[in-house]
Amino acid sequence: MNQVRKRAGLTIPLEPSEITFDRIVHERRVELAFEGHTLYDMKRWRLAHIVWNGSPMSKADLISNIGSATKKNTQPWGLWPYKFYDPGSANNGKWVFKETLPSVVTGSNLFLLGNYYSRINDDVIAANPKILRQPNQ
Repeated sequence: MNQVRKRAGLTIPLEPSEITFDRIVHERRVELAFEGHTLYDMKRWRLAHIVWNGSPMSKADLISNIGSATKKNTQPWGLWPYKFYDPGSANNGKWVFKETLPSVVTGSNLFLLGNYYSRINDDVIAANPKILRQPNQ
């Protein structure tokens, strides 16, 4: 983990006592942001049903437990940027970002326990004879 952090420009290495599961989850999420690994990581670590429990998120949920592996993340939140315009103010020309929940169309993400298991297609099994399908599939 220190090698990846050093490559990213973070010069202070982590001590072994600072490397926890929550830290690993956070570092991996930051390093691989927007690369589409989140679903597979949550399934691999058996956290998806906790993180995506289907309950709506409030603004307080958005900023609480930052860096926690089990932080609820059921809805996408957005930032509305706008430029402050007040020629007589010291804040003139500065950008302000307001946290906002998009329309209800997005809903809340719900991950059921059955979603951890998915069927392996026949073409994948045919390509590799060492892969065996579980009996109930």
